[in-house]
Amino acid sequence: MHDKSILMTLITAGLAALLLMSCQSLGRLNILNDTSEEGPVSNHGPRSMFVSHQTNLQVDVDRPVQIETYHMSQNKLGTLEISVNGQPVNFEVPGGQTATVANGLATIQVLAGEETILANPVAARFPNPIWPVFITWTGRISGTYDLSLVVTDLAGQKSEPIIQRIEVR
Repeated sequence: MHDKSILMTLITAGLAALLLMSCQSLGRLNILNDTSEEGPVSNHGPRSMFVSHQTNLQVDVDRPVQIETYHMSQNKLGTLEISVNGQPVNFEVPGGQTATVANGLATIQVLAGEETILANPVAARFPNPIWPVFITWTGRISGTYDLSLVVTDLAGQKSEPIIQRIEVR
């Protein structure tokens, strides 16, 4: 009986440690706090962030990479504008699941929740104050690209753009 209680204690401690590590990885998102590493954050308009932002994300040609973003506001969020090197991404691909970026330089696929998005700006199907968006980027031609995202809430307020530089080699 003593061995079973030790085993249960170890299992419980292991699960508690796993839960703690999971919560700590969410802590860097700073979704509900009014401060960031740079200091106080204004709560008056929407904010956006990359989950694992890198100064220069380096990828190989034709190798997809997933970019995870979170967008939040005190109001419900309405749209997300996506551009590459200052040009809006064109999603007008009949029957396609991906968009082509600027004359075939890259393709992207956007998932908002569990829904594949085929329009830019991306409209929230079920507006919420927190919106996770996943972008799969596949560079087709070597070069340096700036992926920019701007979210607008239903009150018409826009976030500052967040930019991920992607170097395709």
